[in-house]
Amino acid sequence: MKKTKSLWYLIPISIITTMMVIHLTSIQIFNSQPFIPKSEIFPIVIPTYQEHFHLNIQFLESFVKNVDDFSNILILFIVSNRNEVKSLLKLIYTNPVLIEAFQIHEGGLYIESLFDVISKVDGIDLRNEPLIFNDIHIQEDNLLELVQKYKYQSIKKLYGIRYLDTIIPHYQYALMADSEFKCIKPNTLFHNTVQDYFYNSKIKLFYQDFRHGQMNLIKQLVQEIMDFIHVNVHVLPSDTTYMLQDQSWFVQRDIYHGFWNYLEGINQTSILRRIYDNPGNALFGDLAYRYYIYTNDFPGKDRYEFVDVIQQFKTQKGVSPAAYNLILKDQLKNGKYGAFEEISWFPKSLTSHLVDFLNTNKIAFFRNEGNEECFLYKLSKSVETMRYQACSDAYFPISDGYCKALEETELQAERDSLADLHQEEKRLQTAL
Repeated sequence: MKKTKSLWYLIPISIITTMMVIHLTSIQIFNSQPFIPKSEIFPIVIPTYQEHFHLNIQFLESFVKNVDDFSNILILFIVSNRNEVKSLLKLIYTNPVLIEAFQIHEGGLYIESLFDVISKVDGIDLRNEPLIFNDIHIQEDNLLELVQKYKYQSIKKLYGIRYLDTIIPHYQYALMADSEFKCIKPNTLFHNTVQDYFYNSKIKLFYQDFRHGQMNLIKQLVQEIMDFIHVNVHVLPSDTTYMLQDQSWFVQRDIYHGFWNYLEGINQTSILRRIYDNPGNALFGDLAYRYYIYTNDFPGKDRYEFVDVIQQFKTQKGVSPAAYNLILKDQLKNGKYGAFEEISWFPKSLTSHLVDFLNTNKIAFFRNEGNEECFLYKLSKSVETMRYQACSDAYFPISDGYCKALEETELQAERDSLADLHQEEKRLQTAL
């Protein structure tokens, strides 16, 4: 096999632990699944930084424990600087579970600093060649301050996916993930999740048109993204069409290349410069990719289906008009999240309908920002495909014993929700 040149700050596949020495070797391809081309492994790109390294270790431990085809997965962490490379590497080296797992891991584990990734992708040497934007010298230690948090994360994600071509140029699909990403129950990632997502006749991307208290915020965010991809917002179903109603942040390589080339061609400038010049502070690169798919034509576009998540739920068997109204009212009460963006806020009286929806659509990723980990834990038992925590401060797996102590609180939440549902049913009957 042809050798690839590795630098000191990369962690290739084999780690020799006798004297804690990194064994630099080529990327080796191994797949046990017959339907996966032998030249392909599945990459996951995770932007991170020092304060999230403990979450990255939890992610790796959860994959070692629960993902049967872990050896087929290439993991790329994008950190902020080379000092963070060393820090994360040290945490991995001192974790016996991970050391043992990576001795036989074939996919590849890489930790790269953002400036090195940008240099490789854009063909420049940021460490030796000054980069000047509007008379400001762009440096490793000032980029975050210049572009702010969300745009900085987007730079890591967008460049991280593009950087994969320098590591494994024949991959077909990849995943953008956050630091909180974890696998909560045993499965085979490619067979159970990637195949469910991409190998159906239609690839569903869920959106919602916001018509509640956060409408102005969503409108601003959508406008920023549409300006970034240089498309008039009026081509969307509405100016609050928000495509963050599922957490499946997959990308398809050929489409992503088209997305990247399209962005570079708008003003004949780099993606870094385009993000830097974007006037807003809430640009999300992963969302921009979805809006690009919606607003552009390319071979294979017909495989993607954009689904109004609220309307699909409304037509689901057994969902009454009162139940539908309750979801909309619950959003008004809880504020910033869409009905399916943050399912822990979902009205507890409608849990059975939620389970049906998640199972029907084979939803694998969930988000918990509402401290409702026991609700989600129980939900994951009823939804076979619900395997990955995409974003959360809660620690999974939660145990039955842990949740037993919170049972009365959850029962009261369900009673309150049932009372709200009955009140809405009476209101609708009175209106007839």
